[in-house]
Amino acid sequence: MIPGACKNRSSLQSCECRFLNVGIIMPFDQSQNLNFLWLELTNRCNLECTHCYAGSSPTAVDAAPLSLSEYQDIIRSAAQHGCSAVQFIGGEPTLNKMLPELIEFSSRTGFTFIEVFSNLVSMTDAQIADYQRHGIHLATSIYGASSEVHDAVTTRPGSFERTTRNMSRALDAGIPFRVSVIRMETNLDEIDEAVQWLKQLGIDNVGIDDARAFGRAREEKPCDMGELCGECAGGTLCVDPNGKVSPCIMSRAWGVGDVREDGFSTLLTSQRLKDVRSQIAERVAERMGGCNPSNPNPCAPDQGGPCIPCNPNGNCGPNKCQPHP
Repeated sequence: MIPGACKNRSSLQSCECRFLNVGIIMPFDQSQNLNFLWLELTNRCNLECTHCYAGSSPTAVDAAPLSLSEYQDIIRSAAQHGCSAVQFIGGEPTLNKMLPELIEFSSRTGFTFIEVFSNLVSMTDAQIADYQRHGIHLATSIYGASSEVHDAVTTRPGSFERTTRNMSRALDAGIPFRVSVIRMETNLDEIDEAVQWLKQLGIDNVGIDDARAFGRAREEKPCDMGELCGECAGGTLCVDPNGKVSPCIMSRAWGVGDVREDGFSTLLTSQRLKDVRSQIAERVAERMGGCNPSNPNPCAPDQGGPCIPCNPNGNCGPNKCQPHP
């Protein structure tokens, strides 16, 4: 099937389509290959954002955290299935002391795209040197052009100043860097201003995404697959800090197993994963009105998307990303 060849626009299953955020149709990937891996290193975070998909906070507890060797086994298995792109995320991944070893191991195992999604509230000289040595990409989110708006979302005074200071340090160090401005009701008036301000700082890779109704942003609403961007309908996988596996970081409600009980390779090739991916594809298609969405789906650094690298701009697909205008 070629892009645009899907004739039945009411069902992704019947025509085996999948979404790309560039707004075209590609064959739905039912292979056992893995294109992009998220590794959530902790549920803890030094912030407590009002919209956090994982409900992370300084007091969050990882019930049965994976060990270094377990993470290494996952990385090794992912590479064996053709994966060469990984994002370390949390919570705040830098709070896990294993991060430097996992970066080094991923690089040594053959991963060519390694990204750390961090709120950048804290960044040490040692971390900068480590990022430079291994060619690491960084990603973060900003919620406004002022401390009043940004800090109201993070619920931590001073976070705006610290994050912006460390963004400048990353730029000065020549680290590949991208920023997403997450849109929600509380910051609508500062979205455009924030985008322009970030570009004036010298950050070319800036985009906008909407907060999705998961975690604290869900409030009392039931989880809905239609809130997903659709990229996790094929080729992606996420492992949370306790070994639970789902198609992406946002899809925890539709987990497919546990790496300790089932094994990474078994889960990747399981019928359960294939079924969940198909359900996601169909639900997102339903929400968007068919196989070919009229509007591109957003892809932000804290909300995933198997983009290598992924620009948080609403025009993301695997290896197909362009900056926000």
